[in-house]
Amino acid sequence: MYSFCVDLFVAYRVLSGIFDVGNAIFEALNASLQERSEEFEVTSAVFEALNSAFVTRNALT
Repeated sequence: MYSFCVDLFVAYRVLSGIFDVGNAIFEALNASLQERSEEFEVTSAVFEALNSAFVTRNALT
């Protein structure tokens, strides 16, 4: 019985370590996606400003 409990505890620790690694990977991916999202927002704002400038220029000509 003692051996079974030790085996369960070891299995728990191994699975806990695996989930900790998985969580760290997902946190890194999330941070990367947030950075790309911010870059996309800046690029989108630039294109919107350019589009607005072209619309204004076309309206004046």
